[in-house]
Order: sequence, then structure tokens, then C-alpha cells
Amino acid sequence: MKKLTLIRHAKSCWNNPINDFKRPIIEEGIQKTIKVATETKNLFNNKSLIWVSSAERTKQTAKLFLSIWGENKETQIQFNDDLHTFNLNQLKKIVKSCPNVYKT
Repeated sequence: MKKLTLIRHAKSCWNNPINDFKRPIIEEGIQKTIKVATETKNLFNNKSLIWVSSAERTKQTAKLFLSIWGENKETQIQFNDDLHTFNLNQLKKIVKSCPNVYKT
């Protein structure tokens, strides 16, 4: 059985009229992400696959998590446009497509 962990992106900038897909995270989001990443550092201690939406704020959030968690040669990160907005059926389809080599 696989373990699924969902993490929401950090607080993003709404002050600028920018395309939703390109919105960056703000300083408050960075600080909170560092705190959450530190608390969850042991969640990914085995071979893991990390799927991240291709949106800028999610890529920034994932990079912060990985910088806190440290490099793990067996962890793979993949950016996926389908995760930008999704519904339950789309999420189920994506999760089911996870190769069996990954447990988390």
C-alpha cells in the first residue's frame, strides 16, 4: 500500500496583476514553509515520488521543502501541469499511475 501525503503551496502574492500560474510565494509563505518542512522532515525517509504542480508557487514551495529535508538520491520530483487545478477523479487517476517502485 502506498502512503499519500498532500501539501498545499505556500502563501502566494496577490498584490500584482499576474497570471495565476506565475504567482510567486511571499515572505510569510517562505517562513511558514520552512517551519512546516522542519516539522515534517521525517515523512520522506524512504524512496518517494514527489509530484508538484508546474505553477510557480508550488515549484518554489517544493524547493523549500527539499532544501530542508535534504537530498535523497532515491527521491524523485516531477512537475505536472495536471495538478494545477484538479478534481477528485483526476487526483485518483494520477495517484493510480504512480509506479509500484515508490511507496510514498
